[in-house]
Formats: sequence, C-alpha cells, structure tokens
Amino acid sequence: MGTKISAISYFLPDQILDNIQLSAEFPEWEATKIMEKVGINRRHISGKEETAVDLAFEAAKLVLEDYDPDLIDFVILCTQSPDYFFTAVAIIPVPMGFVRMSASPGFAPEFVITLSG
Repeated sequence: MGTKISAISYFLPDQILDNIQLSAEFPEWEATKIMEKVGINRRHISGKEETAVDLAFEAAKLVLEDYDPDLIDFVILCTQSPDYFFTAVAIIPVPMGFVRMSASPGFAPEFVITLSG
C-alpha cells in the first residue's frame, strides 16, 4: 500500500479584473506595460465574504465528483492566503464529510483537511 496524489483541482472566483480595467483605474499604467512587467493579463478576485476555505470547498466538490469519499484518506489544501494566520484548527462545512482543517506548524500556509470516517 502506498501514498499517491490521485487528483488536483482548483476553483476560481467569478469576478475578473483585467489589465484594461486596471489601467482605466490607474491611467498612468498602460495595459500592455502591466503585462510586460508582471506577465498577467487578468486576475480572479474573490468576493468580500469569500475565503480560501470557500474556494477550497468548491474545488474539493469538483475533484471528489469522480471518487468514492470512503476511499479518500485526506484532502490537502495549499494556499498562500489562509483564512486565519494564527490558529491551528478551523471548523469548515460538514456536508461533504469534512470535519476540521488543521495547520502543520512547519508549513504555515499549507493546511490539511481531514475527512470524517
């Protein structure tokens, strides 16, 4: 018996901010210059009440559609934008069987979501 990553998923917020919109807000920045400097044409922006856990929950729903939840040992959430920077455990929604999210002390932005068994 071994360990493996069976699937990877992501979920992006609906709101998009592109370089043309950004340059309209900041006229001294040209859209083409922004692209040249940062290499990004558009960004997905989360809503005011939308958190990393909300996005992770949607991504997990997408990836778990093709798997039997009873066969999954755990789901790993990696983020540079955790909901809480100084807490070790955060409760997240239970509908999919998720019980808790715990942070590993050595991996500040990485969180492990465990499944109820």
